[in-house]
Amino acid sequence: MTKKKTTQVAPTKTRASRIVGLKRFVSKLSHPALILLVIALIVAANIMSRLVTARIDLSRGQAYTLTDSSKKIVSAISGEPVKMTFYQSSTLPSQLQPVARDVRDLLTEYDRAGNVQVSYIDPVSTEDQQAAEAAGIVPLQFSLTKRDQLEYSKGYFGIVIARGKDSQVVSQAIQLGDLE
Repeated sequence: MTKKKTTQVAPTKTRASRIVGLKRFVSKLSHPALILLVIALIVAANIMSRLVTARIDLSRGQAYTLTDSSKKIVSAISGEPVKMTFYQSSTLPSQLQPVARDVRDLLTEYDRAGNVQVSYIDPVSTEDQQAAEAAGIVPLQFSLTKRDQLEYSKGYFGIVIARGKDSQVVSQAIQLGDLE
Protein backbone atom coordinates (compact mmCIF):
# COMPACT_ATOMS: atom_id res chain seq x y z
CA MET A 1 0.00 0.00 0.00
CA THR A 2 1.48 3.31 -1.06
CA LYS A 3 0.49 6.46 0.54
CA LYS A 4 -0.42 9.18 -1.83
CA LYS A 5 1.25 12.43 -0.96
CA THR A 6 -1.06 15.34 -1.23
CA THR A 7 0.03 18.90 -1.37
CA GLN A 8 -2.16 21.78 -0.62
CA VAL A 9 -2.06 24.67 -2.99
CA ALA A 10 -2.41 28.00 -1.33
CA PRO A 11 -5.29 29.94 -2.74
CA THR A 12 -4.10 32.77 -4.94
CA LYS A 13 -4.86 36.20 -3.67
CA THR A 14 -7.20 38.17 -5.75
CA ARG A 15 -6.39 41.70 -6.72
CA ALA A 16 -9.06 43.04 -4.40
CA SER A 17 -7.67 41.18 -1.41
CA ARG A 18 -4.15 42.50 -2.16
CA ILE A 19 -5.48 46.06 -2.27
CA VAL A 20 -7.31 45.55 1.03
CA GLY A 21 -4.11 44.18 2.58
CA LEU A 22 -2.14 47.19 1.29
CA LYS A 23 -4.75 49.56 2.71
CA ARG A 24 -4.49 47.86 6.12
CA PHE A 25 -0.70 48.11 6.02
CA VAL A 26 -0.78 51.82 5.13
CA SER A 27 -3.46 52.62 7.73
CA LYS A 28 -1.28 51.09 10.49
CA LEU A 29 1.68 53.35 9.64
CA SER A 30 2.26 56.51 11.59
CA HIS A 31 2.34 59.80 9.70
CA PRO A 32 6.15 60.16 9.78
CA ALA A 33 6.56 56.57 8.60
CA LEU A 34 4.05 57.17 5.81
CA ILE A 35 5.89 60.30 4.73
CA LEU A 36 9.19 58.40 4.71
CA LEU A 37 7.59 55.61 2.67
CA VAL A 38 6.30 58.08 0.07
CA ILE A 39 9.69 59.79 -0.14
CA ALA A 40 11.42 56.42 -0.54
CA LEU A 41 9.01 55.46 -3.33
CA ILE A 42 9.61 58.77 -5.13
CA VAL A 43 13.39 58.38 -4.86
CA ALA A 44 13.20 54.79 -6.11
CA ALA A 45 11.00 55.82 -9.04
CA ASN A 46 13.43 58.64 -9.88
CA ILE A 47 16.42 56.29 -9.85
CA MET A 48 14.62 53.73 -12.00
CA SER A 49 13.51 56.39 -14.48
CA ARG A 50 17.15 57.37 -15.02
CA LEU A 51 18.05 53.78 -15.83
CA VAL A 52 15.29 53.39 -18.38
CA THR A 53 15.07 56.23 -20.83
CA ALA A 54 12.72 56.40 -23.74
CA ARG A 55 12.35 59.07 -26.31
CA ILE A 56 9.53 59.44 -28.76
CA ASP A 57 9.95 61.66 -31.80
CA LEU A 58 6.57 63.14 -32.66
CA SER A 59 7.98 65.81 -34.97
CA ARG A 60 6.97 66.06 -38.58
CA GLY A 61 9.21 63.86 -40.69
CA GLN A 62 10.96 62.35 -37.65
CA ALA A 63 13.39 65.29 -37.59
CA TYR A 64 14.98 64.23 -34.30
CA THR A 65 15.56 60.56 -35.11
CA LEU A 66 18.43 59.02 -37.04
CA THR A 67 17.52 57.72 -40.46
CA ASP A 68 17.60 53.98 -41.02
CA SER A 69 20.72 54.29 -43.18
CA SER A 70 22.55 56.22 -40.43
CA LYS A 71 21.53 53.61 -37.86
CA LYS A 72 22.85 50.83 -40.11
CA ILE A 73 26.15 52.60 -40.66
CA VAL A 74 26.66 53.33 -36.97
CA SER A 75 25.66 49.84 -35.85
CA ALA A 76 28.10 48.33 -38.38
CA ILE A 77 31.08 50.12 -36.82
CA SER A 78 33.32 47.50 -35.29
CA GLY A 79 36.66 47.70 -33.57
CA GLU A 80 37.79 51.10 -32.44
CA PRO A 81 34.89 53.44 -31.64
CA VAL A 82 34.19 56.71 -33.39
CA LYS A 83 34.84 59.58 -31.00
CA MET A 84 32.77 62.74 -31.41
CA THR A 85 33.77 65.82 -29.46
CA PHE A 86 31.31 68.70 -29.42
CA TYR A 87 32.89 72.04 -28.58
CA GLN A 88 30.11 74.36 -27.45
CA SER A 89 30.64 77.60 -25.61
CA SER A 90 28.22 78.32 -22.79
CA THR A 91 28.30 81.98 -23.82
CA LEU A 92 26.53 81.43 -27.13
CA PRO A 93 23.76 83.90 -27.91
CA SER A 94 20.21 82.86 -27.15
CA GLN A 95 19.44 82.48 -30.88
CA LEU A 96 21.80 79.48 -31.04
CA GLN A 97 20.56 77.73 -27.89
CA PRO A 98 17.77 75.77 -29.68
CA VAL A 99 20.27 74.65 -32.34
CA ALA A 100 22.72 73.62 -29.62
CA ARG A 101 20.03 71.52 -27.93
CA ASP A 102 19.17 69.86 -31.25
CA VAL A 103 22.84 69.08 -31.95
CA ARG A 104 23.23 67.55 -28.48
CA ASP A 105 20.10 65.45 -29.03
CA LEU A 106 21.41 64.21 -32.38
CA LEU A 107 24.79 63.33 -30.90
CA THR A 108 23.02 61.46 -28.11
CA GLU A 109 21.18 59.44 -30.77
CA TYR A 110 24.51 58.54 -32.37
CA ASP A 111 25.91 57.59 -28.97
CA ARG A 112 22.96 55.25 -28.35
CA ALA A 113 22.96 53.76 -31.85
CA GLY A 114 26.30 52.01 -31.85
CA ASN A 115 30.04 52.16 -31.39
CA VAL A 116 30.19 55.95 -30.93
CA GLN A 117 31.52 57.87 -27.93
CA VAL A 118 30.39 61.47 -27.54
CA SER A 119 32.03 64.04 -25.28
CA TYR A 120 31.14 67.66 -24.69
CA ILE A 121 33.60 70.44 -24.01
CA ASP A 122 32.86 74.03 -23.07
CA PRO A 123 36.11 75.73 -24.12
CA VAL A 124 36.31 78.27 -21.33
CA SER A 125 39.99 77.85 -20.56
CA THR A 126 42.68 79.02 -22.95
CA GLU A 127 43.95 75.45 -23.13
CA ASP A 128 40.56 74.13 -24.34
CA GLN A 129 40.25 77.00 -26.83
CA GLN A 130 43.67 76.22 -28.25
CA ALA A 131 42.78 72.53 -28.49
CA ALA A 132 39.53 73.38 -30.34
CA GLU A 133 41.32 75.67 -32.77
CA ALA A 134 44.13 73.15 -33.29
CA ALA A 135 41.48 70.55 -34.17
CA GLY A 136 40.02 72.90 -36.77
CA ILE A 137 37.10 74.45 -34.91
CA VAL A 138 36.73 78.05 -36.07
CA PRO A 139 35.56 80.44 -33.35
CA LEU A 140 32.36 82.32 -34.14
CA GLN A 141 32.26 86.07 -33.60
CA PHE A 142 29.14 87.47 -31.94
CA SER A 143 27.98 90.98 -31.35
CA LEU A 144 25.72 91.45 -28.37
CA THR A 145 23.94 94.55 -27.18
CA LYS A 146 24.05 94.93 -23.41
CA ARG A 147 22.89 98.06 -21.62
CA ASP A 148 22.86 100.01 -24.88
CA GLN A 149 26.46 99.04 -25.61
CA LEU A 150 27.67 96.82 -28.40
CA GLU A 151 29.96 94.05 -27.19
CA TYR A 152 31.85 91.49 -29.22
CA SER A 153 32.60 87.98 -28.08
CA LYS A 154 33.68 84.71 -29.56
CA GLY A 155 32.31 81.25 -29.06
CA TYR A 156 32.85 77.72 -30.26
CA PHE A 157 30.22 75.55 -31.86
CA GLY A 158 31.83 72.68 -33.73
CA ILE A 159 32.34 68.94 -33.76
CA VAL A 160 35.47 66.83 -34.19
CA ILE A 161 34.79 63.29 -35.42
CA ALA A 162 37.77 60.96 -35.01
CA ARG A 163 38.54 57.30 -35.39
CA GLY A 164 42.10 56.22 -34.95
CA LYS A 165 44.32 58.67 -36.82
CA ASP A 166 41.54 59.84 -39.16
CA SER A 167 39.41 62.83 -38.25
CA GLN A 168 36.83 65.13 -39.76
CA VAL A 169 35.83 68.53 -38.49
CA VAL A 170 32.50 70.30 -38.63
CA SER A 171 33.90 73.69 -37.70
CA GLN A 172 30.51 75.35 -37.30
CA ALA A 173 27.65 72.94 -36.55
CA ILE A 174 24.96 75.49 -37.38
CA GLN A 175 23.00 73.46 -39.96
CA LEU A 176 21.49 70.43 -38.24
CA GLY A 177 20.54 68.81 -41.56
CA ASP A 178 24.19 68.64 -42.59
CA LEU A 179 25.18 66.66 -39.50
CA GLU A 180 23.48 63.39 -40.30
